[in-house]
Amino acid sequence: GRSSAALDDQESVPMSLTVSGSASLSIQPKNVGNNGATSSLTFSLPASGETLSLSSQYVEVAFNTNFDNWNIKTYTSSGRTTDGNFWGALIGPDTAYKMYLRWKVADALGTPALSSGNWNSWTLYKDPADPDWDYNSTYLNIANGGAWEGGWSQLADGSACSSPIHLYVAGSTTGLVPGTYQNQMYLDFIHL
Repeated sequence: GRSSAALDDQESVPMSLTVSGSASLSIQPKNVGNNGATSSLTFSLPASGETLSLSSQYVEVAFNTNFDNWNIKTYTSSGRTTDGNFWGALIGPDTAYKMYLRWKVADALGTPALSSGNWNSWTLYKDPADPDWDYNSTYLNIANGGAWEGGWSQLADGSACSSPIHLYVAGSTTGLVPGTYQNQMYLDFIHL
């Protein structure tokens, strides 16, 4: 036969764990030439016959988090919708004229190559004024990661990275007329 023990008494002890979420993002524009801190990104007109301009600065993006799933997103915010298709740009005094922007991000310092041959490998900047704006679009993600299994983070192309990362911005000067072109760049650090 089979015997089984009878339960004579039972008590319990509560168990719990509190994990406080923390996330921080720090950005610093720096000069490409000497890595000195600055306050903005500026562009120069390219040489005669050229149309692409790399900003003279990059943005150093430092981050830290213990959240399980996170993204760092970048986009412009022109607030203008006159032509309905800004694609992230520096906007001229006449909004019909704009310098369309693209970005690249790197884990290590080193200015990425920029040429008409690789322009399409840079990611288009997006703007809430775009008719196809989607905050969840992968076009906005410069890095993502999580805290589980010891923590991990990767760039938009899937390569591993660690804080800080470096964001480079370039633009196309095709069709620009004299004037000052401006916009704001935003970086959002979100947990999902």
